[in-house]
Amino acid sequence: GITQSTCEYWDGPSLTRGRTPIPGALFLPTRVTTIDQKQGCVPSAENRWTCDTKPYVDKGPVLPNNTIYVADIERFTLLIGHAFETEEKPYISGSSGHFDAEFIRSKELAGIRLSKNLPKSVVAKFAHYDHMGRPNVHPIPKRPDPDSLFPSLRSLSIGDVVSVGDLLKLADPRGALLLDVPLSNNQTLRRGGAVLRITVEYDNVASFDLLGNTPITYQLSASFLPMLEYKIMYEKEIGVDRILRNVHGIFVLVNVLGRVRVLDFSHLMAMLTQAMVSFAIANSITDFVMRYCLPEGKAYSLCKYQPSIDFDEHRRLRKKLRRKYGEEYERLHHKNLPHADILSKHVATRSQPTEENLLLILCKFEQRLNSIDAMDPGNTLKQDDEADRIGDYLRERELKYQGASDESETSDAEAYC
Repeated sequence: GITQSTCEYWDGPSLTRGRTPIPGALFLPTRVTTIDQKQGCVPSAENRWTCDTKPYVDKGPVLPNNTIYVADIERFTLLIGHAFETEEKPYISGSSGHFDAEFIRSKELAGIRLSKNLPKSVVAKFAHYDHMGRPNVHPIPKRPDPDSLFPSLRSLSIGDVVSVGDLLKLADPRGALLLDVPLSNNQTLRRGGAVLRITVEYDNVASFDLLGNTPITYQLSASFLPMLEYKIMYEKEIGVDRILRNVHGIFVLVNVLGRVRVLDFSHLMAMLTQAMVSFAIANSITDFVMRYCLPEGKAYSLCKYQPSIDFDEHRRLRKKLRRKYGEEYERLHHKNLPHADILSKHVATRSQPTEENLLLILCKFEQRLNSIDAMDPGNTLKQDDEADRIGDYLRERELKYQGASDESETSDAEAYC
């Protein structure tokens, strides 16, 4: 049959008996087994300073009546008070005890209270999810609401109060019933213990809030760590004997984290610098691939850089024309290139160029258009050894025109074109 175990009601001091308070951690006993022990072997000269037993041994077998359970552990309430401080400048700190959120400047050590009426909430990860797959959020009221999912939950000026049962429900939908559900090791949570992690996350991140003006809020969530048992042991000496207590229970571990967005000029400059470097690297890689790895790389280079005329060569030709015409030289009428000179003279006389000169003009305009749209990379203003027959023809005519500019007795460009 089923053995009925002894249950005892404990209060807060009894629950913390034998344990030193540790920030961020709390142990809630659920099962206590008392073991009477006597002193075992004592090293001495008679046993040659050696022992075959432990320093203490059990006086007898551990009987069922040596084990007691803490009654109604799920009804105990916990006060969860927490605080935070940012790790980087500007330093900001706050706590759950100040509903208006107290911020402190580290340099001036002056408290600044912002009346934002900051909301507090718990995240029930198991509960109903919305259409975006996000867990429902339950606000923490100032007074307990018996009809809510967490009836014991309430907010005080020094923190938030919640029962152990509601904490279990926050981590698992079975709530307090989980204490007596058989686990994979054939034990229950009430008998073997567990580790319950509570996460307190501060946050003020919001979309399009570049200045960080969104009020800081925090949310509580809970989950079980994958441990099938948790216990501690402590003892009380009575003379040479002692009473050993083997205590199983729920270890509550509180983790405070979060992120607070503020406007920091130095960080902004660092981010902008990184972005500029990233864009520069991406641009260099893209240019390299487009110019040297793709079949139309030459056309891409022409469209990107659009080569111009050789201005040094044009200045040299202009000097030749000045020497040739002397005081009669006019920059607007004496052109450096043969096609321009032909057009200028025929406009002045309202006449038509010859077929040869018309071919020169058409080829030159084709070359200039190709330098813009790269439709024909073989005939552009950027002359190289790979120029096509049009480019070679234009180069030949321009060299001939340059040679004619050095002869003082010749003034008609058409005689050389």
